[in-house]
Amino acid sequence: MNIDNEQKQKLFIYGLLFISVIIYFTYQNVTLGTLFGFGIAIILYFIIRDYTDEKILETKNNIEIKQDMLKPDSIHIKNNNELLDFIFSIQDFYYYNPRVFIDMVNSINDFMTIRNENEMSNIYNGYLYSSLLMKKRDALNSLASLAISLPSNRDVDEKLQNALERLEFILNNYLDETYYKYRNNIYKNGYRSDIINVDIGYIPKNTYDGIGNSNDLF
Repeated sequence: MNIDNEQKQKLFIYGLLFISVIIYFTYQNVTLGTLFGFGIAIILYFIIRDYTDEKILETKNNIEIKQDMLKPDSIHIKNNNELLDFIFSIQDFYYYNPRVFIDMVNSINDFMTIRNENEMSNIYNGYLYSSLLMKKRDALNSLASLAISLPSNRDVDEKLQNALERLEFILNNYLDETYYKYRNNIYKNGYRSDIINVDIGYIPKNTYDGIGNSNDLF
């Protein structure tokens, strides 16, 4: 919905509210206290409305700023606020090694491309999970390899480690969602020749396919 339509819709709602109030007052015995309370309610309504509109506009502006500053450009990341916030939070890493940073963003973009295309076609199988897992590894490996190019100090090291953990958390959420739908698909339709088994099982923490083992540098 564009801004003009939003304004027309708001004017219609406010007009309808105003007419309703007039009709109500016409047919009801309204005391001075009721009028005073109603007036306070109207004032509070407009204060809350203006504050809400201002916060919405501020959020939209912040998102647009982050989208404009995103390097490299990625449609899937631009349309995902969680990933957009993540990339924006480490955008300064780009200037230390643009090629590796671009590799990371491209891997994340590929991850989301695979996920979104299969979401639209409602296809969930072991091949999909394996493809997403590979792109997750590529993204984490690229991010981890930035350590070679970044300044060697505690703050930067901590920021990189936090970024690795946050990225893995975000991508794991999509992997978990995909695995759930994959299992649900098998439950509803049974096994077929085009479905390969995915068994994430119970894996000890020290051998889990996470940050410590999914990156080629470690």
